[in-house]
Amino acid sequence: MFDKIYKALKPGGSFWITDVILHENPLLDELMYQGWFNTLESIVGIEKLNWVKEQYHKEDTPVTLNFQLDLMKEVGFKETIILYKHFCCATFGGIKY
Repeated sequence: MFDKIYKALKPGGSFWITDVILHENPLLDELMYQGWFNTLESIVGIEKLNWVKEQYHKEDTPVTLNFQLDLMKEVGFKETIILYKHFCCATFGGIKY
């Protein structure tokens, strides 16, 4: 996917994504997911949270942020940027030069 995006960009173009991520450390990963789920539950309630968890496991296969940034560099992004990271979500991207 990153290769196709990189090829579609003109020089100076950028790509930004917000995605669910894993952490390198399994204990930290568990803590971050629990924080995310606690926050969601306080906003939407337990029934909606359970639905989100079910859909999440059906529709997403998260990987670490470092893995995704490394892939972006492999396809040609010389600069990758992390704009935001909280619990198990991150907003990041790159610029094509």
